[in-house]
Amino acid sequence: MQKSQRKKTVKLLGFTLDQHLTFLAHIDSAVMKARNSLGMLRKAAPNLPKDMRKMTYIGIARAHMEYCNMVFIGAAETHLKKLDLVQRMAARIISKAKRDAHAAPLLESLGLECLNLRRRNRVRKQLKNIRSQSCHPALNNIIQETNPLDTRTMIGKRRFRIHAQHLDNSEC
Repeated sequence: MQKSQRKKTVKLLGFTLDQHLTFLAHIDSAVMKARNSLGMLRKAAPNLPKDMRKMTYIGIARAHMEYCNMVFIGAAETHLKKLDLVQRMAARIISKAKRDAHAAPLLESLGLECLNLRRRNRVRKQLKNIRSQSCHPALNNIIQETNPLDTRTMIGKRRFRIHAQHLDNSEC
């Protein structure tokens, strides 16, 4: 009889969870899918107008990167920066700029918000829905007073509840 081996990741409703809840497996998968989409967009770019290139990026590549993005708000910055890198690549493709062009002015001219800002705004919107009880009943008690000692473990620090409350208490 063989011993069953533990899986390091599990996929649930399209979201990949790893054994330490770092969200790295999901982010890497989303980055790979988005980069593949950008490759197709790069090939099609000469034949598409700018607004169509932007719409294609938003509808295909960014959709992969933003799937379940509220869940991984507690992920490490180094992991989340991978998503921003893909968006900067997309800005260069959409604008037909050189690969080494500075992306910040391109993102601004295209009106593409920072992915971190979009993630934070989505969490704030969900918090508002939770407080007004305009969400699924299972989420009604997710935001509550927490004991500071409750966040000592690394997994505890990555919980949505902790990050959502911290974000809710911050100004920006």
